[in-house]
Amino acid sequence: MTSSTTTVVVLLLEVRLKKHHADGPARDSPARRSLAAAAPGGGGGDDKFVMLGPPGSGKGTHAVQLAQRLSVRHISTGALLREEIASRTQLGRQVADSVRGGQLVTDEAIVELIEQRIDSMTDDEGWILDGAPRTLSQADLLAPLIEGEDPAIVIALDVDNDELRRRLGRRRTEEQRADDDPRVVEDRLALWAATGPRLLDRYAKRGLLVRVDGSGDISDTSRLVWDAVTAAINLRSATRSAP
Repeated sequence: MTSSTTTVVVLLLEVRLKKHHADGPARDSPARRSLAAAAPGGGGGDDKFVMLGPPGSGKGTHAVQLAQRLSVRHISTGALLREEIASRTQLGRQVADSVRGGQLVTDEAIVELIEQRIDSMTDDEGWILDGAPRTLSQADLLAPLIEGEDPAIVIALDVDNDELRRRLGRRRTEEQRADDDPRVVEDRLALWAATGPRLLDRYAKRGLLVRVDGSGDISDTSRLVWDAVTAAINLRSATRSAP
């Protein structure tokens, strides 16, 4: 992709989409199948997506929904770590205390788990990554997967800190999650403030980033995510088809 093309992609994709957009096509509709055929890889099997955002932005919820709509695998680093802990593997025992305290596991361990999961998939399965990268080191280690010859579409959910604190406080009350303790929450928000903008800038410069206003309710944000992803897929298809 030329530098001018990358600039156009960034300008067109790094837009905060508004809430008046309509719902995307149903999962099994002709429009849905046409969208999958236009996706990177040409058949929906090589589709790759990354969901980024601060804690409480709804990454997991919208990654699951998008995976279902595009028929790709949802890869949650949190779920992978919980599986390791439940299975009492060597890695699981090492990271149990860190996960319960809301701390980050080593970058190498996270990337190893992601690579193992992707290696276990068939060649025609696509995926959406939820929970990584969270650091620039992880981004470097995951660059072959995210920024390679068939790069991923990176979706960033933008939510302000007041709304994030409100959501995480409600989640702490309803779900009793240890990593939603107020002190842990402030640490996680500070970590995102220190690393998140640099991660997003990295992917914006590579023409991979789509920014979405995630401050609305789940249904509104879901529509915005769908609109952003379909626009990105269509733009890539048009760019590749251009002489």
